Amino acid sequence: MALRRRSVLEQACVVLGTASLAVSPHVIASPVVSYAAAGPSARDTVAAHETRRAALLQRAEPCQYLAPGGYSKPGFDEFYELQNAGYAKPVPLTKAVSDFNVLARCSAIGRRQPPLTVTEVVAALRAWRCDAEPSVAPRQTCEQMREIARTGTVPVGGLLVEIGGVSDYRGYSVDAWEVHLKLGLDRDRRDTKGAADHSRLIRLAYIRSMPSDARAPKRAQ
Repeated sequence: MALRRRSVLEQACVVLGTASLAVSPHVIASPVVSYAAAGPSARDTVAAHETRRAALLQRAEPCQYLAPGGYSKPGFDEFYELQNAGYAKPVPLTKAVSDFNVLARCSAIGRRQPPLTVTEVVAALRAWRCDAEPSVAPRQTCEQMREIARTGTVPVGGLLVEIGGVSDYRGYSVDAWEVHLKLGLDRDRRDTKGAADHSRLIRLAYIRSMPSDARAPKRAQ
């Protein structure tokens, strides 16, 4: 019998002692619990499990913050701060890549792209000859990018972000997917107009193109 690898959520449920639960990408089922012979300590334990599983689901589904009304969801402020100011403390590049891949699934284009890998990020950073073109990036940014490739650690204010969408080029509508590693967001936030941009392009994929008028909605006659 072929073995099936556990999903991230299933592995987390094993850690929480709920391996027998049915898990989907959107729902973590609640166990059937009897309080008939359970004392206060047992109730507290179950409540703690429920709280931890709710937090797990929230972390695993950041798309809820991008949906209409997402700003009212618990944890939105922390999510917004991360996306605009980067990490508040240094994090392993593996975590930054994992966080990016989870969020990429929220995009119609991103969910169809191959997951980002640490190997790809490191290769893109090592291939960047920014020191040969001083106008491309400040020296400090170049040094920070090299340090990330060397140590595998993203500094405070760093974040992997996607720029996916549709752009018009000479009468054609082009779908593209870009991944950037941004630095210095703790100083130059993404939600600040005119803020300096310290970033490195990690991946660029052109998805499709069509005449712009073909994408425009037809007007009723």
